[in-house]
Amino acid sequence: MQRKAFTLIELLVVIAIIAILAAILFPVFSQAKEAAKKTACLSNTKQLGLGVLMYAEDSDEVLPPTENGNLVLWPDLVNPYVKNDKVRVCSSDQGSAVNSYGLNQMVFVDALDFLPNPPPSMPTETMFATPTATIMLGELGTADDLVTPRINA
Repeated sequence: MQRKAFTLIELLVVIAIIAILAAILFPVFSQAKEAAKKTACLSNTKQLGLGVLMYAEDSDEVLPPTENGNLVLWPDLVNPYVKNDKVRVCSSDQGSAVNSYGLNQMVFVDALDFLPNPPPSMPTETMFATPTATIMLGELGTADDLVTPRINA
């Protein structure tokens, strides 16, 4: 009785086919992983935006300042509404970023710029002629905009 087994050539062909399939599929998996990270970052932006709007609703429609005289930063003001510090960092960011997102400096007031006097007027939700065309916040281009100079930002 003769025993049947794979020949060396058949085994090498199967290994080559598996290697080709792996080479084709690994880039697809990494693209899918990066797409999932982008979706998570977009979700974080939405959560922070809703937190800013809830803060404004509780503060007579006054939007949070980016930073105030007590050195309280806007993420700390919004944190009670978001209740998750992980929302502040995009998973695609490299390094140890404290905050991946920044408020639009043309809209929000940095109260430190006006010390020791308060700013002339704090921005409110009703001041926007076209609120849907106004960018509230977005992902930062630097590691941490909270320590970056904001000249004409």
